[in-house]
Amino acid sequence: MGKASRSKKERSRDRAEQWTATGAARAARRLQEQTRQSLADNRWVQTMLASNINNVISELYAVLLHSDLGEVADQPEDTARDAAWSMTLGKQGHGPSWPRSASEAAGWEIRQIEKLLRQAEVLVISPAVHAAVMAAAATLEPADVSTLDRDRDILVPTALLVLPEPVVVVNRTGSLSDIKAFGWQFITQHQILPTAEYPGVQVTTFMDRDGPVQPTGWLQAVSQARASGSPLPPLMPDGMYGMRGDACLAEEGPEMLAHLSALPRDGERPSSGLPVACGAGARDWRVGRRPDRRSVRRLRRPLHVRLLPAELPGHHGG
Repeated sequence: MGKASRSKKERSRDRAEQWTATGAARAARRLQEQTRQSLADNRWVQTMLASNINNVISELYAVLLHSDLGEVADQPEDTARDAAWSMTLGKQGHGPSWPRSASEAAGWEIRQIEKLLRQAEVLVISPAVHAAVMAAAATLEPADVSTLDRDRDILVPTALLVLPEPVVVVNRTGSLSDIKAFGWQFITQHQILPTAEYPGVQVTTFMDRDGPVQPTGWLQAVSQARASGSPLPPLMPDGMYGMRGDACLAEEGPEMLAHLSALPRDGERPSSGLPVACGAGARDWRVGRRPDRRSVRRLRRPLHVRLLPAELPGHHGG
């Protein structure tokens, strides 16, 4: 191949790989629809979510039994179990009474995700803005999200944001996963000790099924699910979180915010007080996956920025 032909081929490849709002919108809509169709009655997704929920509830239950709940409850075992559900599904928008099993909880989460995918406005973000958001998000601390006022800060109450490329994140267990999309919808949070309700935001993260982190076990699961006739969705639900949306810490000074942000790192005992009531959601359930050669970039919290609606056809943007 001559030099001129090679140069022409390279220019064609660069144009094909160039990000455009229209192309990104088409791809995002396709991912939304394929994921919605793949979620329906998918026993593989149900099993994965139930397993992760069971792990989280069991861990929280064990921690809460050694907290100060015994000082405020006549039956600390039952109260610890209820508190664990409240700190997970209650924050996500599930009200009492709580599920009887992890499988029942997983079914509820899947219905929430299906509702999100049906109703969400699909948003896309350019690579340049994505890089800026990543840099800004890395400066946030856990307590910062409790200053969120959903009616003021979130312009689209139900949305699915599809990123231009997956973000590799380090889970709290040290394993890695990749995030391709975020979805959110307004909810009412339910808390116990004391019993209360708050305006909140349910945030769902989605892995890229075919993303950069692809260990052998994951590839086997993808292959087995496909062979069974219930393929995993291209946007695999990876976590569901509940955020207070009423700016519950907006009036607190920087010292209090710094103190609350430091609590998870310092390993202090959970209590029935402010950190449980106003702190950011701490759900972390991931499919265990190993790193590849890509560099790891941390994304601590989503940042609210101006995004492009995925309007088709005819939408053009930067």
